[in-house]
Amino acid sequence: MMKEIYKYIFYLLLIFFFSCTQNKDEITLKYFQLENVFHYSDYKSHDATTIIFLSPQCPLSENYSKTLLDLKNQYTNNNIKFNFIVPGDKYADNEISELQNIYLQGTPVILDKKNDLVQRLNATTTPETFLINSKGKVVYSGAIDNWAVDLGTKRQVITEHYLENAIDALLNGAEVKIKTTDAVGCFIELGYE
Repeated sequence: MMKEIYKYIFYLLLIFFFSCTQNKDEITLKYFQLENVFHYSDYKSHDATTIIFLSPQCPLSENYSKTLLDLKNQYTNNNIKFNFIVPGDKYADNEISELQNIYLQGTPVILDKKNDLVQRLNATTTPETFLINSKGKVVYSGAIDNWAVDLGTKRQVITEHYLENAIDALLNGAEVKIKTTDAVGCFIELGYE
């Protein structure tokens, strides 16, 4: 009888050990209309990785698409990976296709249908950006810049380029001065009842 109890405890401890050692970076998502797969842990192979949440139904996501493409092109030769993520499963394929092909000019988007990455990073808004260093630390999160003050309210002149400044600091080995800002945009619906 005691032997059976010890055996049972051993199996419970074994299950507990393996559940605690699972890699938290193992989030795998599919690209929209592609066979490619996104692995969150790929940040290890880049100097920096940006995760940018966009919504096909959010006007600010559309408004920021040119700025984001300009940043992506600006850092093409710097081993910075830009990932455009559509959270949730509430969007029709034609809406995602329009975001990808018109606003992002064919740049592939990644689908986070179960909001795994949203929850991992605690994202709440589109557009919202996260800059991750090669060790997996989020060194900046929030707004792209300070153009959008509130929904429907925009500055005439952008005075703070949060994401760009954070990338530059990271590339230059400096500390990112502004680590977080409040993203302005549309709330990400998690779909909980």
